[in-house]
Amino acid sequence: MRLDIYRSFKQMKKIMFLIGLLAFLGAASCVDNRTSTQAPTVSPQDTAVIVPFEEIPLKCYGKSYSPDRCFNELQKIYIAISRRSVSFRVNDVTYADLGEDNLCDQGCQVFAYGNGADKVIILDTFLEYGHLYQAYFYNGTTLKYLGKNEITLNEKIDQSIKLQVGQIGDQLELSFQEGMQKFTFDLNQGKELRGRDEIPLNELMEEYKGNPEYITDNLIFTRDKNQQLQIDTAILSYIQNNTTAQDNAYVIALQKYVTRTINALYYDDKKQWTEEEMNKIIAFAANTTDPLHKRLWNESPEHWHNGMWGNILGYCNVVHRKTLWVKLLRQLQKEHDYNLPYLPEMIAYAMGFDRFGPPY
Repeated sequence: MRLDIYRSFKQMKKIMFLIGLLAFLGAASCVDNRTSTQAPTVSPQDTAVIVPFEEIPLKCYGKSYSPDRCFNELQKIYIAISRRSVSFRVNDVTYADLGEDNLCDQGCQVFAYGNGADKVIILDTFLEYGHLYQAYFYNGTTLKYLGKNEITLNEKIDQSIKLQVGQIGDQLELSFQEGMQKFTFDLNQGKELRGRDEIPLNELMEEYKGNPEYITDNLIFTRDKNQQLQIDTAILSYIQNNTTAQDNAYVIALQKYVTRTINALYYDDKKQWTEEEMNKIIAFAANTTDPLHKRLWNESPEHWHNGMWGNILGYCNVVHRKTLWVKLLRQLQKEHDYNLPYLPEMIAYAMGFDRFGPPY
């Protein structure tokens, strides 16, 4: 009997030991859990702070929701939009990017934002059921195309478009209509755009032969930092020396740019050029296009719309004979034709134009 009691006592000691061990392990586990709850793992993204970019107001020329040019002189930002390209000038360096066909066919807007030396430029292209946003980022030295993002709208938005731009680490966040939709661009990705001065002229002209409007609308007639008219005569010389009867895209594009700009001078509220500047532009452009038109259009009439396209002074004489034409001749006489060699002959040639086209 004493042996049974002794065995029972030993078993009780083992049981008590196991209970004590389990209690200890449970307490240790609670301490671990409590410590884990008080100091959770935090990802860098959770603690990242968004750096807001302030909107930079832009002054735009052209039609409402279809601007040709937008700029902010103080911030040294200039954006020009043509049929298939976008041109930028930031801190006196010119860049270009080929875009989609008919960029602003259904309308578009341009936005700019800044944070110190960093700038963000957003091209907002209107779609039938939404918007296509293309983003560009300038880091103080280079301009980069970050990419594009499309927003689909299920219903019409009555108020004006509001965008918010901010940077979170290496991500650029764009918020549409106060957070209705958000999307991001990786600042480490994208395509760095080359500055205009980095591209040899021959390479530049060959690259944009399929999109001549970029050259004629953005690079030939510009303003310097003092807002004075500048004319790139090297490009004009290239057009003069590299045009044939069949390869005349730059001539036609230049003639269309000038006639479009003339119409803007008379009919648009916001005018890019003064009348005196416009007359000088006409002189230099016509000295380039009109001799080529006279010499080449009969060789391949279908490439010159039977002679109706490619001549600038003929258009001025026929369409604006009592207004622009009179003032143009007066200014050319005063400025001695700007010493342009072909102008006297081309003025006489333009006198023979009528509404049916050039003289035969």
